[in-house]
Amino acid sequence: MDDNEELTCVVLVGKVAAPLLKEKMMRSISHRKIKNIEERIISNQPLPQWVQEGMKAVLLAPSAKNTQKVTFKYENNILSAQIADDYSMDLIDLGIAKKHFEIGNGGIFYPKK
Repeated sequence: MDDNEELTCVVLVGKVAAPLLKEKMMRSISHRKIKNIEERIISNQPLPQWVQEGMKAVLLAPSAKNTQKVTFKYENNILSAQIADDYSMDLIDLGIAKKHFEIGNGGIFYPKK
């Protein structure tokens, strides 16, 4: 981290090797229905492969309250992401979704030409 950066949260990634009853109960309580791509992105044109791959990863991204509020827009070959920002963790959720997009498509969050 740079001197001007601040750590605001930590997101754990991975799976428990041998889930115990506690982990199984937590998953059943916190698990949410995964939205489909059409619910998460607005587009006025067919989605190119790099956007589709990124969106597949976004669908699996965690969010603070399991709401998956981040929406994406792909119009006129320009990709953007937005969130309502009416909850304290919304901008963190936006960052998590954007990072998952990058992971899913090989590291890019901008229009390809």
